Amino acid sequence: MKISDIRIPEDLIAQYPMPEREKCRLLCLDKSTGSIKHMVFENVISLFNKDDLVVFNNSKVVKARFDGAKSTGGKVELFLIRPVEGAKGSWHCLIKGKNIQKGTIISIGGSDLKVEVESHEDDGTFVVSFDDKIDIFKVMEDLGRLPLPPYIKRMPNMDDNRYYQTVFANAEGSVAAPTAALHFTEGLVDKMHSKGVNTGFVTLHVGYGTFSMIRDIDNHIMHDEFYSVSETLEQKIKECKSKGGKVWAVGTTVVRTLETAFNKDLNLGRPAGFTSLFIRPGYEFRVVDAIITNFHHPETTLIYLVSAFAGIDNIVKAYEDAVNKEYRLLSYGDAMAII
Repeated sequence: MKISDIRIPEDLIAQYPMPEREKCRLLCLDKSTGSIKHMVFENVISLFNKDDLVVFNNSKVVKARFDGAKSTGGKVELFLIRPVEGAKGSWHCLIKGKNIQKGTIISIGGSDLKVEVESHEDDGTFVVSFDDKIDIFKVMEDLGRLPLPPYIKRMPNMDDNRYYQTVFANAEGSVAAPTAALHFTEGLVDKMHSKGVNTGFVTLHVGYGTFSMIRDIDNHIMHDEFYSVSETLEQKIKECKSKGGKVWAVGTTVVRTLETAFNKDLNLGRPAGFTSLFIRPGYEFRVVDAIITNFHHPETTLIYLVSAFAGIDNIVKAYEDAVNKEYRLLSYGDAMAII
């Protein structure tokens, strides 16, 4: 079987969230046997054992998409991706509009706020500069809108401001949600703690590159994303492993962060920085023992990561089963546990 055998019917791509996060469906895949069982997500707690450690990404999605206009009156759309390292007020972004050149001035969101285009990069992105005295995250909150994934074919509404954030979100910086954790509630986490299951957090600011399609796996250049991991989590991971527990990564962002930050001896070698780790079949996992994830598009790096963990045949069969049972797919869709 091949990853390209996976099909994502357009009518199964979830366009809206579940009203109750934990009531979505959960496909549980045993990677050693290939067996599959179907559950309701709130029963995920039955998969956890005492002394397991469940790790979440606490990054918060920012309202990074803006309507704007050039001085000529031409309409543009500005999508801020991430700050330029070491250059206050400068951001990497995407700009949709005509004749965008170095020096173009763009008014933001019908306000007096303006940005100037500094450069057009080789990868098609732009760099724009704000007044360095401006609090750009406040500008996002006041004037921006939530950047829903490109396969959600509608404008964001008020419900998305709540449902497209995890209940843990507190570190501003992502332009896409760490979607596996969208299914968790405070009440579910309380039940986990009552069972003796530990929890921990990393921060990885999800970039727009998470949606990039792979055209050539051997030459694909992985996008950089900023992450940070605390020494407290290092201690929790070592304690978990010493007691025979499993380290659960909630989402591919957590997998990439843990596998980047820790060495094979479970020491925190790189507590913060940028990761461009491309996990694909053949990769040997050092930290992660089980994964909770969503269903991904088969042309993205995310599907290669879960295939590296569970095996390509297992993933293809699991996706076929999910499609046959009409699971809701992609960011606002149902979940998968790989154990």
